[in-house]
Amino acid sequence: MNKHFIERFRERVIKETHLSKELCRSILRKCLQVKSNSRYGHESVCVHVFDKNDISDNENQLWVIIRNGILTTTFRRSDKHNHCTNEWGMNVDNVRYEFV
Repeated sequence: MNKHFIERFRERVIKETHLSKELCRSILRKCLQVKSNSRYGHESVCVHVFDKNDISDNENQLWVIIRNGILTTTFRRSDKHNHCTNEWGMNVDNVRYEFV
């Protein structure tokens, strides 16, 4: 994982949610597991769906981008706005869902 991923994870998961430290650790472990299991050069994976009480906006899905075996970034998006949730829209070889 690179520095950008770590910064975005802290911002998007730890600071902007109301999750326990244990759940944050569990999500991070899931990110590492997803990276290890990736079979594509560039992949986007939804790893968690937040409960509406855990977030202050409607961006309830947590996504990671893996490029050449490296976790490069993480971001949140709403499950109601998925018009670019595909390989072309995310500029990856594969898109999948694998939750904690």
